[in-house]
Amino acid sequence: MSPKIVKLHVEKGLTFQVDDKTWSKSAYRLEADLSDGPSPDELEKLRLDLSFKIDDWLGQEKHIPQSKPLQPEEVVRSDIPQLDLAELDECPWQTYKKQPAKPGQVAWIKNPTFWEHFDATPVLWELVKAVEGAKDQKLVLGDMEYNFGGKDDMKDRFINRKPVKTESAR
Repeated sequence: MSPKIVKLHVEKGLTFQVDDKTWSKSAYRLEADLSDGPSPDELEKLRLDLSFKIDDWLGQEKHIPQSKPLQPEEVVRSDIPQLDLAELDECPWQTYKKQPAKPGQVAWIKNPTFWEHFDATPVLWELVKAVEGAKDQKLVLGDMEYNFGGKDDMKDRFINRKPVKTESAR
């Protein structure tokens, strides 16, 4: 008789070089309660799910630009995110008809926080942080407004953009 497995721990780490002198190390540990007694197939699926989730998190950290700590005299407070709008336009935005979107066109893109197999550029990660910190999670950059989209169990899994409405003289 084999012993009953009641917990599953999956732990992984990654050390990567940020620049010539700086290294970054990240590690995650996920734990699952198995008191319900999963079958061997369910146990293996759960192990893989936890492992892939950690791999996704580690991959995200590797692609997020790391910065050196600023000296006190270098700190500048600004509530306006500094994003390269041209680089943001180059991301794979799609129209609601699932066609590649043109710059300035109403469109959506996957929120990389939720999608494991979506290789997001650093500027998209910065956009996610900026929208999360914006009032009502609506952010205007240039002539576009960005916010999270999706309904029900897909809530916030997408980022929407639309041109900012401007008033015209009559």
